[in-house]
Amino acid sequence: MKAATLWMWTPAVFLVATVAFGAWRVHVALDDPHHGAVENPYQDGERWDEHQAALAASMALGYQASLDMIAPGRLELRIQNSKGEAVSNLLGGLRGFHNGYPQAIETVSWKEQEPGVYRATVEASRPGLWKWRAQEDEGPWQGDFRLHISAP
Repeated sequence: MKAATLWMWTPAVFLVATVAFGAWRVHVALDDPHHGAVENPYQDGERWDEHQAALAASMALGYQASLDMIAPGRLELRIQNSKGEAVSNLLGGLRGFHNGYPQAIETVSWKEQEPGVYRATVEASRPGLWKWRAQEDEGPWQGDFRLHISAP
């Protein structure tokens, strides 16, 4: 084979290699079981007004809340009203997920330990950023939290 003929095929080989590599990257990205694609984004968009109304009702209560990890697998939620008094007798739970695995959602119920202090046991052990939503079962209050879990 002459050198001129060999050089003629070089752009074609690079083009095929580039297309194959791109197709492989798309396959890997879409095959991830934790891929954060929403199944029906249009329906989520339709519920946006509903979501905003729920947030407005929650904010109108004036509650202040904090979420902390007090031990591995133990979350503590503290809730106070606008006067700084503990808010008691709330029934509800937490839903959360690791930032890198948005489809692996963990749901737990909280238990009141003392006035305004609620605790929940979770499986959240993966280090990194977790997003949690605390929500009252039959009331308007809800709170969104970001919690960073350090590696042991």
